[in-house]
Amino acid sequence: MEIEGRCRKVRDAHFEAARMWDQVYFGLGLAAVLIGVIGGGATGSGVLGQSYPALAALFASISGILAATTAFLKPSEHTEAHKRAGDLWASMRDRAADLYALELEMPGAKDDELKAKFEALLKEKDKISAESPVIPTWDWDRVDRWTYTPTLGAKEGPSTRKGKRRP
Repeated sequence: MEIEGRCRKVRDAHFEAARMWDQVYFGLGLAAVLIGVIGGGATGSGVLGQSYPALAALFASISGILAATTAFLKPSEHTEAHKRAGDLWASMRDRAADLYALELEMPGAKDDELKAKFEALLKEKDKISAESPVIPTWDWDRVDRWTYTPTLGAKEGPSTRKGKRRP
């Protein structure tokens, strides 16, 4: 797969990972708040009232565990890192498309000049790849279900390629 299509695929995988981490962040936070309100803390002053203090304490504990899980996993940081990486890959894809357009518009351009620009593009791709967070396998597989055409960006169909390599 050429560099433009590869960048598009990695960009989409990073945005998919950002979406997934955003949902984790929202789900854990909402669950912690709702369970905390139901439990009302260890005092039992929440929805359950004084009737079931043991159950109120259990709900408060579960709420604390969910809040601690959110603090430990830091899903908002993962979301931002994947969004940033997706933006970098999108920018890389645009530069690759510009290089291809330049090559088509300037048929008399020197091969050495185009080769130097292409080599610079590959070095930048390697740098972005090293700075990007790891894409979770399930997000990569979700994006890998489609193969993109470089000019149209349209889905062609399921990929039949086995032994996928992530960037």
